[in-house]
Amino acid sequence: MPNFSFLRSRLARLSGVGPDEPAADARTAVDRQRGFRPSVRRLEPRLVLNASAELTSLGQLVITGSDAADYVRLDVDSSGHITLRDAIGGRIEIAGNPSGQSEPLNPTDIFSKQIQINLLGGHDTLDLMIPSGLNVTVIDGGGFDTINVIRPDSLQPNESATHQLAAQAIRFDTSGQPLDWRNQNFQLSGNVFVGAPFSSTRTDILIDGGSWQVEGRLILQSD
Repeated sequence: MPNFSFLRSRLARLSGVGPDEPAADARTAVDRQRGFRPSVRRLEPRLVLNASAELTSLGQLVITGSDAADYVRLDVDSSGHITLRDAIGGRIEIAGNPSGQSEPLNPTDIFSKQIQINLLGGHDTLDLMIPSGLNVTVIDGGGFDTINVIRPDSLQPNESATHQLAAQAIRFDTSGQPLDWRNQNFQLSGNVFVGAPFSSTRTDILIDGGSWQVEGRLILQSD
């Protein structure tokens, strides 16, 4: 009968157990030798970066983005109240809002008449309804930024104001005709697009009492 004692001794040295120990103990010893310790570890929460907003003690509405690609929509309702929304339509809270952080902001609470927007890095998009009588400043951050300027459907008159807007692309919405931008002074830095491409519809712009200064290209789009 063959003698397997030599092989058993060799296997025992490799597994770290004695030759007479059962196979299950050998597997346990191998696992122990390799340092295998199954465990479950809790992952850190993943945060989604988004813009934030604050009504400061100086009566300024300050909107600040992140280094990600932010989307912000500034809406103005028929009474002139302001709401901020993100890319999925969620409301961006406004810290310091006397009516409540999640409530529309009364424009009279912006007593400095200043809105400042800085979306920082990333390829950002700002859909901007301009409230009547408030001066809007948009600072050009890093990335390719787009501003879509929208005339609000508001009963408020076009009170005189000055808007300094800087981005790689500034587009004026032409869905409502004529474009009523009377008494508004625009200082625009970037490529400015007015009109709809491949459209035969005439675009009329009312700028009585206001002005347009463009540092960049002014592109009138049509058919």
